[in-house]
Amino acid sequence: MKTNFARRVVSFISSLSILLQSFAPIAYMTPQAAFSQEPLTNTVTYNNSQGVFHFQVNNKDIGVTSGPISYSLLYKNELTGQNENVNGSTELSDSNFSRDIDAATCSSGGVCVKHVVNQGLIK
Repeated sequence: MKTNFARRVVSFISSLSILLQSFAPIAYMTPQAAFSQEPLTNTVTYNNSQGVFHFQVNNKDIGVTSGPISYSLLYKNELTGQNENVNGSTELSDSNFSRDIDAATCSSGGVCVKHVVNQGLIK
């Protein structure tokens, strides 16, 4: 009687062990976040006389010269009181990323109306 119970306990433990070992590879496949040692920093300036935002990222300075970069600029047009949004993306190159973004609304005929901007946010 004792040997029969002992065999069942060993069989149960063996089955449980095999089941747990089948999940072991999944533990090694979980994604991990990787970060550069130096974070990307950006600089945004606004030229009020031209109505242009100048956006620059230090990607070359920290050795990031390939891969996609996306940006979103949100600002409030003080003339209309509306929030304006500019989105874009590009591939990085061997130089620091730099972009000039006009704060204006342009028609298909080429007529542009500059916005009056007091504050903005870039991400």
